[in-house]
Amino acid sequence: MGSAHHNRNEQTRPPHSLRCHKHAALVPSMSQTEAEALQADIAERGIQVPLEITTAGVILDGRHRHQAALALGLEEVPVKAIDPARPVEYMLLAAIQRRHLTESQRAALVIELDEYRATATEATSRRQANLRHSGLDVASMPHRGRSRDRPRGG
Repeated sequence: MGSAHHNRNEQTRPPHSLRCHKHAALVPSMSQTEAEALQADIAERGIQVPLEITTAGVILDGRHRHQAALALGLEEVPVKAIDPARPVEYMLLAAIQRRHLTESQRAALVIELDEYRATATEATSRRQANLRHSGLDVASMPHRGRSRDRPRGG
């Protein structure tokens, strides 16, 4: 598959084997001028920063580098396999730190991130409320992994 580099999480992969995250559109695209400049730089110096991907080959950070690699016909691109607990949040945070974003684009992403976090928090609260309303007292419920410790019979 890929060759190992300095870090064991870093390797190379064929760009056509990678795909963008389904929520990649939340992150603003580069302008045509910026994309052309990036492609020219990659043609001259290669990809300097590995694309951050999941083990399944989903790009969380680096879709513009990926697009440039495809356009240039590169056979391999450097990648770093990562496994964040919240891939969308990771993607948005990585984008907020990008230099090519305007202040208004950064602000919009911060709002998007806040909304994403609020939605995740609401979902957790709803699950807990549903358990309470179902008549189950979550605090008194045995931990799922401990059933083997309970005496049998009854």
